[in-house]
Amino acid sequence: MSLKPSLCDTFDQFGRTPLHCASGAEIVARLLDHSPHLIDSTGETKEQLTPLHVAVRRQNVNVVKILLARNAKSIDAKTSEGATALHLAAEAGNKELVAQLLVHCLTLIDGETPRGNAAHFAAALYFAGSISTVELLLDLKPELANGINQDNNTVLHLLCRFISMARTPRENYQYSSRKCGV
Repeated sequence: MSLKPSLCDTFDQFGRTPLHCASGAEIVARLLDHSPHLIDSTGETKEQLTPLHVAVRRQNVNVVKILLARNAKSIDAKTSEGATALHLAAEAGNKELVAQLLVHCLTLIDGETPRGNAAHFAAALYFAGSISTVELLLDLKPELANGINQDNNTVLHLLCRFISMARTPRENYQYSSRKCGV
């Protein structure tokens, strides 16, 4: 297939380049061959999303690996909400993506959103079902467990709230009664 290079640089109605829209590893690689500068582009998206942000949101591990292998400098780029790709992976509870991102840039673990939420807070706050994501982040940097965000919450506060919300009030009472010896 012959691709007209200028088409790689066009934006759709949402401000995305074709690279933002691509979900297959092969097409992503071909687009990058034609227009390598797009790897770190936010296009004209309102949320200031790079192709890496989009791939992480889609939880597309293969595309994330290609983007990281091609040295995406946008690994620490922030969305308009102040989230990095690591925050998005942590919010999704995707331990594999979190690990991939940290292999390429361990300093991401310290990044915070404007509300003071580092990745471990994002994993606990949005908790998509994977406590192992929080554990991975805290294993890599145990002192994060003692951090407090701007809402005066620790990771423990957020995890306890989520666990409590997952149970009925009666289950919470029974659970706390057993734990407290009541």
